[in-house]
Order: sequence, then structure tokens, then C-alpha cells
Amino acid sequence: MANKAVIIGLDGATWQLFDTLLAAGIMPNLQRIIRGGTRAVLRSTMPPYTAPAWTTFATGVNPGKHGCYDFLLPTDNLENFDLCNSNHIRTATIYELLHQAGKRSILINLPNSYPPKLSSPTITDMLTVGDNCVFPETLKARYPELRRYRLAPDESLQVKGKLTEYIDDIIAVERDHMAVVKTLWQHEPWDMFFYLFSSTDWISHAMFNQLLELHPKAMELFKFIDDQLGWFCDQLPPDANLYILSDHGFKVYHHTFYFNKWLEQQGYLVTRPAAADSFHQNISKQDDQRSSLQQHKRWHIGINQTTLHWLSQVKPIERAARWLYHHVAKPFLPIRFSLDVTIDFSKTKVCFPKGRTMTAIYINDGRKYRHGQPFTEADYLQLRAAVAKKLAAVKGPDGQPVTPRVYTKEEIYGTTVPERCPDLFYEFGDYWFVGQFHSSELFVKELSNKHDPFGMFVAYGPTIKAGAQLPEQPIAAVTATVLHDLQQPLPQYFDAKVMDIFTQPQPVRYSNRALVNEHQAVTELINELVV
Repeated sequence: MANKAVIIGLDGATWQLFDTLLAAGIMPNLQRIIRGGTRAVLRSTMPPYTAPAWTTFATGVNPGKHGCYDFLLPTDNLENFDLCNSNHIRTATIYELLHQAGKRSILINLPNSYPPKLSSPTITDMLTVGDNCVFPETLKARYPELRRYRLAPDESLQVKGKLTEYIDDIIAVERDHMAVVKTLWQHEPWDMFFYLFSSTDWISHAMFNQLLELHPKAMELFKFIDDQLGWFCDQLPPDANLYILSDHGFKVYHHTFYFNKWLEQQGYLVTRPAAADSFHQNISKQDDQRSSLQQHKRWHIGINQTTLHWLSQVKPIERAARWLYHHVAKPFLPIRFSLDVTIDFSKTKVCFPKGRTMTAIYINDGRKYRHGQPFTEADYLQLRAAVAKKLAAVKGPDGQPVTPRVYTKEEIYGTTVPERCPDLFYEFGDYWFVGQFHSSELFVKELSNKHDPFGMFVAYGPTIKAGAQLPEQPIAAVTATVLHDLQQPLPQYFDAKVMDIFTQPQPVRYSNRALVNEHQAVTELINELVV
């Protein structure tokens, strides 16, 4: 077993793309690592998004146990959501467990690490609130490289279609990040070192369909990342193992399904006029940048329900208007358009509460949410079953189901189900679900580069099997495996077992640690009493 662990995240990375890169000879260092180690497909959380998935990596449990089941978490009102942060994590993280064992972690760009839980060096991620992401802040004085650290590239370049410049800026961000990584690696003590390449997610959202065709300019980024993987491999201490993983994968979707519109047609959802901002909430530094770009435009035009209804009467005009907005008005014109429509929660039973930001299904149960419907338990179960059955039967224009399967929260989370969490989930198929109302059509044929559940995993090091491939593994298994590799006992509440990657396996030790510590339990009780 090892004394140290190096964990490298490739956000949104999938074998579908990386095997193509490997076959083309673009990532020789990653190929070297794979040949000398063990690989697997890594299955993400449900839904397969950054906040719940990386928090599952950090805790070894599903979102129902750790409490961070989306970027936004509901309060007692489905109109108001809290931005997920580390204070919402209900159980101990791997870096806290290691700290209690006397081991020191350095965390750089770990999603949902803001605000920091430890005093050891932590550079927080895109969910950081405010301008400072360096903790302790005194690190900036010690290491000048940290003064150049940016959490995200310039999103205006992507919005304006300047793809070449956008890729150059992504690489510039990663260069500055790696300067910090190398400095902290060499000058600060550590037993676990974590760094996440966010660029693999940024560029996949922008052009995953083109990455599969080995877009020449984009390959510069992947060659740069491969060079850095080579550096990590070459600098790996003799008593350390290297772990590479992604939180989810990516996929090209060719159809969009307007789910909230479908709910409205089924009588489960009612809309009302309201400012556009009431139906959207920023979740990241990129969102903040995009909002700022729009807010600084000279003129504003609000589109109300009447205008939307008029556009919907002539489908070709509606489609042309939507195309002009996305390809001309949004990137180039000094006009900000907003759709001033939101959900009327006093009359709505089922919804995506926040449009494009959230894609899990909430039932507006008055026992949990203000302005909710007066359900009994029998009413709730009957409604949930009816929605699940109807959704599973919906087929798109190509005759295929919009989702292979619909799940209840109990099927996803097991016996530990938070009171306020999504009620239904859907498996990702060939249709991308959205909650906006800017289309009167349920299905729109458009290309989008979005998440899917299948990420990637590689382990490499002196005690790791070489040239091995495992069957599909859950992302929580990485936590169990790293903790075991560092000779620590696993909490019995973990949701996955240690992976079979070691040349000389050792017996797994377990602890009786409680899932929710006393301090967190008291805090949650106080919050409930205040509400």
C-alpha cells in the first residue's frame, strides 16, 4: 500500500473521446500511465453533474447521504434555492478523515470545497462566492503565482464565437493553474494532493462534437494536458500512487425535450408573468460572466406570454426567431432579450424549479414547501407514480422514448432520503431535457454538448496492477480505494467497495463512524426549528 496519493481530475472526461485521442497518438503520457496501470469506466451520480458527483468522490456516499444533490438546493420554498457549498455536506470528507489521521491534503480546484473545511492549502473552485479562492490568503504573499490564478476563462470569447481565442485562453488559465500546482507540490508538505483540470469540461461544452473529429486547435489543449500528466507521473514520489478520474462523461445530443412545457400541457404546471431573473439563478463564475455581458447591453426587450403565444402560432417564425436570438442577437447585438415568464408555484404540482439550471424533478408538496399543494401521502405517491408512468411513455419525433427509465428518490438514494430532494429522476437517453419556456414545441432538433453518466478512471503506481481493466465502477469506489490505499479504515456507511487494483491486496478495515457527526446534526436541527 502507499503512503501518499495524487488525485488528478479531468472534469467531464469520457473514454469515448480519450480513446480516440490515444489512438491518434495525441496523449502518449496518458497511454504510458494506462499501460502501467488499471483503467475502468466510472459511473457518475444521478444526475451526473459536477456538484453531486465530486461531492460523492469527496465523501464516498451518494447525494442522498451527503446532501448535495444538485448545484442548487431547495429551501422551504421551491422558488428559492441555496447555492450548494461545502457547508451543505452532511458527512465527513476524505480530506477531513485524513486530517484526523494526521495526514495533510492540498486541494486545488476541488468542486464544492468552498468555504474550506481545513486550514491546509485550499484553492476553491467555480462555486466560490466572492473574489477570493485562495485559502489561507497568506499564500498569495508567499507564492506570487497565486496572484494570476483565475477560476475560469473569458466566457465572452465563447459567446461571441471566437473559438480560437477561447481555446487559447483556456490553455492560458491551465498554464497559470499548473504554475501554482508545481509550486505547492514542491514547497508545501502533503500526503494527498488533488488537482482538477476544469478545461476538459469547458471545451467539451463548447465543442464536444468537434473534439470527436480531433479539431486541430482543440488538440493543443489536450497535448498540454498530456504534458502535465507526464509531469505528475515523472514527479510521483516512490511511495505514492496516482489516480486519474472524471466526475461524468459527455455526449452529443441532437434533440431537446422541453420538459416543463410538457408538464404544462399535462396540467401539472402553471406559468405566470415575472421578471426573467426569477426563473434563473447563477451557479458559477462562468454564469456570472455571461450575466454581466448581457446586463451591460444598451437596450432591453422583455418578451411576455402574449408575445410568446403570438410567435407560437406560426412555427417557422418562432424557429427563425429562436435561431436569430442564439446566433445573432445574443453574441453580437447591443440588445438584451429576456423571457418574462416563470412558474406559478401556488398552482403547480410538478416541475423543474429553475429552468436550465436544474434537471431533476420536484413535486411541489405542501408538507415540505410553502406555496405547495395540500397533498396527503397517498396523494403524493399517486401523483408521483402517474408522472413517472406518463414520462416513461413519452416518445420523440424519431419514435424513441425520451428516457430509458424513470426512478423514484428511494431507488436512487436507498434508505437515506433527505426530506427536500428531487422526487423523480430520469435516465439519460438521446434527448436533452430542459426547463425553459422559450419554445411552444415539445421537441426541437438542435445539437448540444452535455453530460452523460459515463466517466473514466485510471490508477497507476508502484502497488497498482499493470495493464488491467475493471468492469464499470461507481465514482464512490474511488474514495474507498484511495482511503484504503492510504491505510485508513473505511466508514461502514460508504456506498462502494475497494476496487481490485492492487498487486498485493490487504484486508479492508472498517470504522463505526457515524454518517452525520454531532455538530452537523445539531446545526440541521437548529435550522429546522428556525424555519
